[in-house]
Amino acid sequence: MAKRIEIFTADTHLCHELTKQVNAVVCNKCEVVLYPLNSADLNTVAKEKAMDYAIQAVPSIVVDGKLENLMRIKKQLKTMNKSR
Repeated sequence: MAKRIEIFTADTHLCHELTKQVNAVVCNKCEVVLYPLNSADLNTVAKEKAMDYAIQAVPSIVVDGKLENLMRIKKQLKTMNKSR
């Protein structure tokens, strides 16, 4: 089932690693959108989306419009990576 995955990031190792892990396991039909929240890269769309979802920390992941628990996502990614 195709999903829309929105990742809110900054220029940190944790953000880069999480983005890499998500991209490694998503299906071909899934849409992954990256929103960099670095002050230098901050654009209107990223800022509005972050405000809409009440993003308070990065990295943050929104799946099909729902802000997800990052710890749960990390556990799922570990499980998916081990099964490959």
